[in-house]
Amino acid sequence: MKRYPLAPMNNRAAPNKVTPARYLRQIEKHSESSAQDSLYQGEHFLYLAEFLKKGSENPSSIGEADGFATFYKFQSDEHSASSATLSLPGYPRSNGDHLLASETGIIFLGGYPSAQHLIDLGAAYNIDPEFYQRHLRFLIPRLTKNESFFLPVLPSFQTSILQMSVTTIGHHRTPQYKSVDEKRLRSASKMGEYSMNLRNGRGMGRNWEARDSVVRSFAVHDEKEFSIQQMITICMIRIAGGDDCWKVVVWVDAGKTLSSSPVGPWSSPGDNIYFDPVSLYKPGVALKDHQYPGHRSQVVDDNQLVQSLSLLPVAFGRSLHPKIMRQDPFYALSEIFDFVAVSELQFLTAIENQLDHRAGSLRDIFAVPSLSVHADLLYFRDILEDHVNNIESTNGFIKTRHTLRWPRSNSDKAQVAALRIEVDYEALLTRARGLRDRCERDIGVIVNTAQLSQATPDMSETKRNLKLAIIAAMFLPMTATGTFFGMNFVNFGSSSEGVWVWILTTIPLMVVSLVAIAWDLDILRKIKKSE
Repeated sequence: MKRYPLAPMNNRAAPNKVTPARYLRQIEKHSESSAQDSLYQGEHFLYLAEFLKKGSENPSSIGEADGFATFYKFQSDEHSASSATLSLPGYPRSNGDHLLASETGIIFLGGYPSAQHLIDLGAAYNIDPEFYQRHLRFLIPRLTKNESFFLPVLPSFQTSILQMSVTTIGHHRTPQYKSVDEKRLRSASKMGEYSMNLRNGRGMGRNWEARDSVVRSFAVHDEKEFSIQQMITICMIRIAGGDDCWKVVVWVDAGKTLSSSPVGPWSSPGDNIYFDPVSLYKPGVALKDHQYPGHRSQVVDDNQLVQSLSLLPVAFGRSLHPKIMRQDPFYALSEIFDFVAVSELQFLTAIENQLDHRAGSLRDIFAVPSLSVHADLLYFRDILEDHVNNIESTNGFIKTRHTLRWPRSNSDKAQVAALRIEVDYEALLTRARGLRDRCERDIGVIVNTAQLSQATPDMSETKRNLKLAIIAAMFLPMTATGTFFGMNFVNFGSSSEGVWVWILTTIPLMVVSLVAIAWDLDILRKIKKSE
C-alpha cells in the first residue's frame, strides 16, 4: 500500500499555511482572551492549549502513534479510492511524494491523541481548533466555569463540526457484584477515577498513550449487561483548488482494543467480558466479499476486547461509489451515519428488553413494585434522555444538510442515501422518545401504586373510627342522662315512671347524635365529589 506522508513542516510557512509552532501559538493566544477584550473569548481553550504545549515539548510517545491517522484519497481521474497510514513529521520517510494539502479525501483519527500529531495536522490542513476542543472535552475538569461552555451548540454552529455518540453493548459472563445497585455504585466510582486519569493523562499503572481507546460513559443495565459510550467528531474543511476540493477529518474514540488500553469499570479478569458487534446491512451482502483480513491479523488474542468501531478507519467506504464519494462528502460519510444508527438501535433494543423484564411487577395488581424497579426506571429514563438529545442533534444536522456549504452530487445514489439516513434517524428519535415516555409512565404507575397501598390502611382506620363514633353516639347520651338524673334533684321514688322518663329523654338525644354523624358524613362526601 502506498504511503502518503504529510507535507513536511518547517520554519518556512507555505503560502496561506501556518507552521506547527504558529498554529500552537494561535491557540494559546485564543485561550488568553476573555470577556473583557473579546466577544469570541476563548478561556475554555486553556486546557487544550496546555495539553498541546506540554505534548509538543515532550514528544516521547510520537513514535508509538503510527496508525493514529489514516488518509483516504479520492482519485480525480479514476473511479477508485486508496488509503494509507499517514506518516507525520518526526517519522522516517521514503523519498516518495508527500501528501499535498490540496488532495480531496477523508482523514481518520483513532483513539487518544498525540499532541504533536494534532498540531501537525492542524497546521497542514488548517483545522479549526474548535474541532479538537469539542472532541477533547474530557480535558476540562468537571464543576468548573469552563465546563459551562459545552452547552448544546446552535444548529448554525454545526455546519462544519458534528459530534455523534456511539454505544456498544457489553456483557460479563458471570456477575461481579451481589446486586445491580452495588454494581452501579462501584462502577460510578471507577468511572470517576477513569475520567480523572483520562484528564490527567495517567492510567491505572501506566500513562495514556496515543491510540488508546477512550470511553466517555458507562451504564449498568443488569447484573451482567452494560453499555459504554464513545464519540465520533467530524470536521469539514474546504481547501484550495476548486469548489469540489475538500477534506473531512473523522475522529473516533476507538483505537487499540480496550484490553490494551487503560482499564475502567468494564474491565474484568480473564475472558469474563465480551462486546456485541455492530453489524451493518446491505441487500445481498452475504453474497459479496466484505471481510477485512488485514485487521484480524492485528488481533493476536481472541480474548481481546475488539470493537466494531475500531474497524471504521480500516474498512471504510467499501460499500460506496468512489466517484460519488469524491463529489459529495455527505454521501462519503453515509457509512458512518449508518454505523451510529445501528449502534443506537442495538442500545434501544437492549433497554426495551430491560423494561419488558421489569414490566411483570407493574402488571400484577396484587404486587407492589419494589424500590429496585423504581430505581432502575429512573436510571434508564436519565440515560434515554441523554440519547434522545444526541439523536435530536444528529437528526437536526441531517435534516438541514441542504443548508450546508458542502459540495453536493446530483447523483440519484447520493440523494437516495441521504433520504434513507434521514428516515432512519427519524425512526430512531421516535423510538427513543417512546422508551423515555414509557419509563415516565411506569414510574407514574409505581408512584400511584405506592400511594394506593398507603391509602388502604388509612381507609381501614377510617372505618374503625366510624364504628367507634356510632358506638359513642349511642352510649354517650345514655351516660349523660344517667348522670343527669343521678343528681337526685327530683325524687322519682320507687315507681317505674323514673325509668321511662330517663328512656324518653335518652332516645331523642341518641337520635340527634346519630343524625349529626350522618349529616357530617354526607358533607364529607359532597366535599370529596367537588374536589
